[in-house]
Amino acid sequence: VTSLIVTPTHEEGRTVTTVVRDQMKQEGLITGQEHVVGRLQKLSLSESQQRDSINYEHGRVVVFHKRSRGGFRPGEQWEVCRRDHDRTVIVQRHGQEKSLDLDTAQNFELYAAATTPVAPGDQLRITSNFRSNGDRFINNELVKVLSLDEEKMVVSRGNGKEAVISRRDLVHVDQGVTVTSYSSQSKGPDQMLCSAPVRSFGAVDRKQFYVTMSRARRSMHLYTDSIDGLRQAVCRTGERLSAVELANDAEAYLQRMQELLARRTFQ
Repeated sequence: VTSLIVTPTHEEGRTVTTVVRDQMKQEGLITGQEHVVGRLQKLSLSESQQRDSINYEHGRVVVFHKRSRGGFRPGEQWEVCRRDHDRTVIVQRHGQEKSLDLDTAQNFELYAAATTPVAPGDQLRITSNFRSNGDRFINNELVKVLSLDEEKMVVSRGNGKEAVISRRDLVHVDQGVTVTSYSSQSKGPDQMLCSAPVRSFGAVDRKQFYVTMSRARRSMHLYTDSIDGLRQAVCRTGERLSAVELANDAEAYLQRMQELLARRTFQ
């Protein structure tokens, strides 16, 4: 039986992940030496926000996906070292400093440096497409850690095959114990567990709730600390609509979910 834990927000996901990982350690599912892996946390700024130098704090990382003025190439990562004057951002890489042209913000993404603990037995989520040792890893792909040392990480992929990821490429990963509702759209586990406490209601609406509760093949379990508040949140239409998800029986499905909530069927 395959299971997936879904949360409305990444913040709630991290809270749940801490609890689940502690239990997995106690049961011997996560073993061996734990490593602190440096990763990149996408800031998801708009293009106009990326043109504002105020967002370029020291230590943040600029990742280019297109060739850009100044000699920047796709795939390069440059660290912000300082801001000169109002709109001049200085980035550095391998000891070389360059001025970043903010008018070319459409050519790159801004990330914050972060870390995550990783040990054999952990499930990780790929957060961006990348290649390592000849293998291509896809955004939102889930992999299980088999072993890890200072040079490489060996993982098991969904197709049952093993792959090796160099430690230098381990920047686009995050804990995969939980996923957000929208990241779950390509998944089809046997059972779904959803944590939706009051603190996450700001990210809950009809669309989000439908996506979350329609992924499981066999069973779904919803946990909340306010059934009345959740019912009100689910009634919000939301702005992010998907014709594929809302087609055919979506309206009937949502109505059924609201009826179940009204009966307090869920835990």
